Amino acid sequence: MQTNKNNLKVRTQQIRQQIENLLNDRMLYNNFFSTIYVLNETETEIIIDFTDLIAKQEVISRWVDTVEKAIKNLEISKILTFNNTNNYTINSKESQNFSIKNKYCSFNINNVLNKFTFRNFIKSSYNFQIFSIYDAIVANSRLNYSPIFISGPSGIGKTHFINAIGNLLVEKQKKVFYINDYKFISCVSSWMQNGQNEKISEFLNWLSQVDAFLFDDIQGLANKQQTSIVALEILNRFIEEDKTVIITSDKSPSLLGGFEERFITRFSSGLHIKLNKPKKEDFLRIFKHKLVEEKLEKHIWTNDAFEFLSKHFRNSIRELEGALKSIVFYIQTNKNKFENEIYFDKKKMFEIFVEKYEIEQTITPDLIIEVVSKYYGVSILDIKSEKRGKNIVHARDIAIWLIKNILDLTHNSVGTFFNNRRHSTIISTLKKIDTLKQSNNNELEIALNHIYKQLNWSFKQRK
Repeated sequence: MQTNKNNLKVRTQQIRQQIENLLNDRMLYNNFFSTIYVLNETETEIIIDFTDLIAKQEVISRWVDTVEKAIKNLEISKILTFNNTNNYTINSKESQNFSIKNKYCSFNINNVLNKFTFRNFIKSSYNFQIFSIYDAIVANSRLNYSPIFISGPSGIGKTHFINAIGNLLVEKQKKVFYINDYKFISCVSSWMQNGQNEKISEFLNWLSQVDAFLFDDIQGLANKQQTSIVALEILNRFIEEDKTVIITSDKSPSLLGGFEERFITRFSSGLHIKLNKPKKEDFLRIFKHKLVEEKLEKHIWTNDAFEFLSKHFRNSIRELEGALKSIVFYIQTNKNKFENEIYFDKKKMFEIFVEKYEIEQTITPDLIIEVVSKYYGVSILDIKSEKRGKNIVHARDIAIWLIKNILDLTHNSVGTFFNNRRHSTIISTLKKIDTLKQSNNNELEIALNHIYKQLNWSFKQRK
């Protein structure tokens, strides 16, 4: 059954908005995603196309994961298809494969992403623990603990790591299978909806030849009872046969919502490694490495340019890579202006990232406190005071967290806006809200989304 045109327009707008939010980069969005649209949507499939063919080719070659994540954020469990192309499928290293009618649900042995290896995975303070897994594989070609559960915030390199492990295992002559939550849910739910339970059995049997099963973003299975049961069956089979299972998630097993206790018990039965957000030093190390990868180190980079980038893009590796793509795009579109190297300073950063400049000029700690005050119905004076009422403390904590995360002021500087609170108090508050965010607190997410929208509205009004 096809969807009517009005519904397709609504779905198109929803997906565009999600992509724009994920990118957080107006230039990238305008150049590559502004012409994306939903051509058709059925009960099991969503078909995407572009009015700009060049943009379509670029997205298929580099940004499929962004489109998948946008669709997943809308809680759409359907097969993603790009109209009149199959270039988005991953090339296999071997001919052994499992295919069910449509090309999207075609699986291959050793289907890990070649571009993600340990040669381009930077070891730093926030991720050094996971290199123990690398050392174990190098030493004896196998892992003595399974499952391995890697948790950490979105966009800090978990997908890179799990594929790097996969590539290393392939080099050790192991058979590896990688899948993310979106593809797993889309295919398994499609088979169930079409009454093709025998296909699930065929898939499970096909997996028996695999030595290592890699599941990326397991949290996507939350509240999907039937689909998650299939995943648990796979995990149990691999673990009982002493095979390797590696799982990534944006939350620790104990903080995952939407799973029965038996899932949490299984996730927690092996090795759990928790990753933190990259610090400023980590960001700079990774960014400078990527400059070399992109052959951009020949240009002149000032410290204030690095300071600007670390301030605005250090929340995740994905943000960092998006910023780098914006810089590459700037160089490509302005190459006639420069003879050789380009002088990248803070002024040049403002030229490339115009919205960041405007935000820096407009959003202030006082504006953030004002918006938080209105949302929680707590006066600005109370937020800045020493009062300990529950609502006042929570509003104050949110204001502190937002000022630090949006404006990246020092802990001492943040404290000056709250009756000169101590450095240690600010750190404690930040950890408190970070922990609350990781617990998937719906009330907090609603509040933050509303406040972000209000800040954005205020920012536009004052431009």
